Amino acid sequence: MRKWLYPSILFFLLLTVVFMVQALAQEDDFSDEPYDPTQHVNTTLLDSNLFTQPDDKRPYEQGDVNMMDYTPVLENEQLILYVHRETFAIRVLNKETGFIWTTDPFLHQYDDFNLVWLNRMQSPFYFTFLNDKGVSITRSLVDEPLMFRRLEYTVDETQQQVRFTVDLRETKIRLQYSIALRDNQIQFHFTTSNVEEYGHNRLLSITFFPFLGAVKRDEIPGYLFIPSGSGALVRYTHHANIRFPYRVRFYAQDQYYSANTLDLTLNYPVYGFVHGIDQNALFLNIHSGAEYAEFTYLPPDYRTEYHMYYVTYYLREQYMKVIPGSDKSLPVIEDQIKDYDIDVNLTVLSNEEANYVGMANEYKDFLIKHGYLKAYPFNDQIELHLDVFGSDYEQGLFFKKHYEMTTTDQLLKINEILQNRGITDIFYTLRGFNRGGYVEASYRNYRFNKKLGDPEDLKNLNVRYYYNPTTMHSSKSRPPRGTMKRINGQIAYEPIRNGEYYRFYVDIDQIIKEFPKAKKTIADYGGMALDGLSYLFYSNENHKRHEMYEIYHQLIGEPIPMYRPNFVMLPYTNKYLMMPLQHERLQFITDSVPFLPIVLSGYVPYYSSFINFSANMQMDVLRLIDYGANPAFLITYEPSHLLSKTFSNEFYASYFGNLEDFIVENYHYVNEALQFVRGEAIIGREVVQEGVVVVSYRNGVEIIINYTTQDVTYKGITVKALDYAVRK
Repeated sequence: MRKWLYPSILFFLLLTVVFMVQALAQEDDFSDEPYDPTQHVNTTLLDSNLFTQPDDKRPYEQGDVNMMDYTPVLENEQLILYVHRETFAIRVLNKETGFIWTTDPFLHQYDDFNLVWLNRMQSPFYFTFLNDKGVSITRSLVDEPLMFRRLEYTVDETQQQVRFTVDLRETKIRLQYSIALRDNQIQFHFTTSNVEEYGHNRLLSITFFPFLGAVKRDEIPGYLFIPSGSGALVRYTHHANIRFPYRVRFYAQDQYYSANTLDLTLNYPVYGFVHGIDQNALFLNIHSGAEYAEFTYLPPDYRTEYHMYYVTYYLREQYMKVIPGSDKSLPVIEDQIKDYDIDVNLTVLSNEEANYVGMANEYKDFLIKHGYLKAYPFNDQIELHLDVFGSDYEQGLFFKKHYEMTTTDQLLKINEILQNRGITDIFYTLRGFNRGGYVEASYRNYRFNKKLGDPEDLKNLNVRYYYNPTTMHSSKSRPPRGTMKRINGQIAYEPIRNGEYYRFYVDIDQIIKEFPKAKKTIADYGGMALDGLSYLFYSNENHKRHEMYEIYHQLIGEPIPMYRPNFVMLPYTNKYLMMPLQHERLQFITDSVPFLPIVLSGYVPYYSSFINFSANMQMDVLRLIDYGANPAFLITYEPSHLLSKTFSNEFYASYFGNLEDFIVENYHYVNEALQFVRGEAIIGREVVQEGVVVVSYRNGVEIIINYTTQDVTYKGITVKALDYAVRK
C-alpha cells in the first residue's frame, strides 16, 4: 500500500468515529440536557380538534312536526311513543321540552334523497342478505312492495311495551322486535333467534333507525358524540372534513375473522347526539349485542346532505377463504345466524343535561347500577405512575447484544430519590423484566429475569408486572407456538417496522390455558398489570365472541390494574392505565372531550398516557388537571439511546437522569390542583372562551385551566397564562 494512503485512511477513520459519536448523541433527544418544557408548548392548536371548542348555544326551535300519520301507542310521565302504521317509523315526544325525536327527517325536501335513501329514511331498519345466486343485496322495509309486507304490532300497557312483527313475504324473512318506555328511556330489544328465513335468502346484517337524529348540514346547532379515545365530538357543519364513511367495530375487529390491523376501535358501546346544546340530546347505550356491532358515521356530501350515524349488527360473518393450491380466494359466509340479543337504551336528556357531560354522567349511573363500576379508595395526594423498562436486545449478525436498562437496585435508587423530593405515592409497573427482554415477552414468557436482580428487593414498593398475553414478536416470520389460525386458515400475524419484526396474535385457547399459571407466578412478584387482553376482544372456533364475557370473568376474577380497559374489562379494573388524553386523531372530528374521565371520576383512579412521549408536554400537563388524571411516565435508569437499535427504540425519551426534575416539578404542580378533588366526581365542564376551561366537582370545587398565552379573569379570579386556579 502506498504511504500517502495511510494519512487518508486515518483521517477517514477519525471522521467515521466522530460521526458515530454524534449520531449516538442524537439518537436520544434528551441524552445531553434535561427537559425544557417551554420548547414543547404550542398554543396554536387551541382551535384544532385536539381541544374542546366553545359551544354554540343558540336556541333551537324545532318547528311544527306533522304527526298526522302517527298513532300514540305508549305514554308515561316523561315520554310519548308514536308509530307510523304503514312503515313502523317512530317518533318520541319529550314532554319536558316539547321536542320530538324522529326516525325520519321531517323537514326534508323532496330533492334531498334519491328513491333508495328516501325508502331508508321512512323505514325503521334496512338489512343486507345473500340471495340464492350468492349476490349480496341491501333492502329496507319500505323497499318491499306494500302487497308483500305484513306489519303487526301489539301494545302491552302494563309492561309499557309494544311488540312489532315484520313479515317480508317477497324476501321471505320474518322478524320481531320490541320497544318499551321506562322513565326517560326508550328501550329497544331484538333477538336474532326470532329471525325466520323461510326461503333461500340468508340474512347477513341489520341496521335499525339509520336516520334517527340525522341533521342536514349545519341547520341545527349541536354535535354527535362518539367514544373515540377519551371522547370526541363531531359538530354539525355545512361540510365535513371527510367525504367517505367512518366505520369502526365496537371492541375492535375480531382477529379470528379479519386481518384488518387498523388500530381504530370504540372501547365503549355508546354514542349520542345533541340538537340544541343544553336543550335536547339522545344518548344510546348498547347494553347487549355490541360485540357484533359496527358504528357508522356518514358525513354530508356522501350520498346525502345529512350527518348520519347508526349501528349495524352482523348476524353472519363474511370472510375470504383461500382456495388450496391457488392464489385466489372466494367469499364464504357462516351457515347459521349468530345467537345473541340486542338491547339498546336510548336516554332522552333535557336542558342542562343535554350535552356530552350529561351523557357521561348518565353512563356512569348505568355502570354503577349494573355493577360495572365500583368505587376504589383514593389517597390524599395524587399517585404517580412510573412504567419502568427492564431490558431488551439488539439483533446482531451472529449474536444478540443485551441492554440492561433498569435493575432492581437502580429502581430502588429512583424510588429513594423521588421519596426524598416529596413524592411518596408511587405506583410502579415493570415491563421487559422477563427473560430475554421486552421483545421476547409473551403469554408464556413472563418469569422474572434474575440478571436484573431479585423481585424480593422490591417487596416494599407498590409494584405490578406488565403482562400482555395477546401478541408475540419475532425477527423471523416463522409462527411461534400458540399463534392463532384465522377462520380462513391463515396465520394471524403482521409485519411491523418495515418488515424488521413480525407480530403474531395468540390463540385465545392458549391464553386461557396459560393465564392461571401466569397470574399465580406474577402474583409472587407483586401482581399483574394487564395489557392487550384488557381491550382486545376476540374469539376462535371453540368460543363465540359473546361467550368471552364469562371466560374473562373466570380468568381475571378480582380487580387489577389494566391498560386501556374496554367496557368488558371495566368490572375487573381498579386502576385505569394509559388513559388517552384526546381522541384517535381522526380528521372529521371537531373536538376532543374527557367523556371517559368524567365517567370514571370519583370511582376508578386513572393515569395518563406517558407524558414524556408527548409532542406538547406543557399542554398535556395542564390537560391532566383538566381531566383529573394522575401523571404517568415510562422511564429507564440507563440512557435511552442504548435502545436505538432494539425493538424498543420507540422509548426514545425515557432516561430518568433527564426526567427527574421534570417529573418532580410537574407532580407537585398537578397535585396542588387535584389534591382538593381526590375521590370526587366531575359534574360539569365548560369552555368559557377558546382555551379556557372550567371543571366543576361534586364537592363544590372548580378548577379553571388557562391553555392560552394571555392571563384571563373568571368570576373575579385571575388565571395566569398556561396555568390554572382552584376556586373553592
